[in-house]
Amino acid sequence: MVEVLSIDEIGVRKGKRNFACVLGDAQRNVVLDFLEKRDMATLKAYFAKKGVALCARIKVVVSDMWRGRL
Repeated sequence: MVEVLSIDEIGVRKGKRNFACVLGDAQRNVVLDFLEKRDMATLKAYFAKKGVALCARIKVVVSDMWRGRL
């Protein structure tokens, strides 16, 4: 399964400061999921729902310099 997770954001509506979060498998170059928000609470809820088994397999996370809001 996923060992190298990429996390990035995209502008849903350009110029409107409306960003979404894209999660991907960086080794297979595949989009895994699209989250409507890019905040920390949304990411935490996503991974909590996916469970420990998925999280335990992830060895590396690739992200840009964006710092999620707490």
